[in-house]
Amino acid sequence: MKSEDYIFKIDNIKATKLSRSEILTKLKEFYKVKNYQTFSVIEWDKWKDKPIGASQIIRLFGSWADVLQKAGIRAPKRGRKNPVQMIDLFKGAWKECDGVPTIEQLENYLEKVSAPYTWKSYVLYWGSIGRLAKRIVEHQEGKITDNELYSPFKSSDTRDIIPKSLRYAVLKRDNEQCVKCGASPKKDVDVVLEVDHIIPWSKGGLTETSNLQTLCHRCNQGKKDKDN
Repeated sequence: MKSEDYIFKIDNIKATKLSRSEILTKLKEFYKVKNYQTFSVIEWDKWKDKPIGASQIIRLFGSWADVLQKAGIRAPKRGRKNPVQMIDLFKGAWKECDGVPTIEQLENYLEKVSAPYTWKSYVLYWGSIGRLAKRIVEHQEGKITDNELYSPFKSSDTRDIIPKSLRYAVLKRDNEQCVKCGASPKKDVDVVLEVDHIIPWSKGGLTETSNLQTLCHRCNQGKKDKDN
């Protein structure tokens, strides 16, 4: 059929007769089918026994993550983090443990309350659990502002967050040689190559291919000295 011959219809969009509680019950049923693993809208829509499409559920509840939480199911990892929500959850774990939670205790708490985060979300955002705990205490004592509490931790020491696959892609793009001086371990076994942020991460530089370059240790050290 030619595209211009296609007749668009909206008769497949129907109001559901299911109550919110019945929808949540069905979600829990599919959760068991999935062997108690969280699931996406795509997986839900592929389920032959679903009584209602994911798009209709989202219209009723606001978002997929919200409806899963209401059903007591951990939502799939979200791309964007909400630092206010994350800290509220962290404080909840802190109170429950009567002390700064360990990674295991934090993960158990997040699992129990069906939070859309894992302990790794906190480490990636604030650098470490201990650093976040220190910020919370400093904020409580009035030593730092709300903005300082909720801002992500940035330091030149976090260059190791570059994924291995991205490091490999940058090294391959730069022919496995320093873009400044041309040094390469292929020519000199003593040369050590490093993948570096062109605009430092501590100054807002993004961890993406266009902002990464291959430098030998000597050139990278010289660049660090200039950046400081």
